[in-house]
Amino acid sequence: SISGTGALKIAFDFLARNGFKNMFVSNPTWGNHNLMGKTAGFTVKYYRYYSAATKSVDFEGMRADLEAAPEGSVIVLH
Repeated sequence: SISGTGALKIAFDFLARNGFKNMFVSNPTWGNHNLMGKTAGFTVKYYRYYSAATKSVDFEGMRADLEAAPEGSVIVLH
């Protein structure tokens, strides 16, 4: 691909065509991740990532959300 966004488009399309249905993105995330996931056919869900209270990664929240994700989910980490 010629860019990060192009690479994600290729990956999302490939994964969706091969039976993956759920995609988890961080909250917050780049705006294009949601739209590209939905366009590829995913149900887009969120996992906790940033804690405004501590101004840092909400590691415990992120871990809990990712552990609860259904098996076979696509997780976007960046």
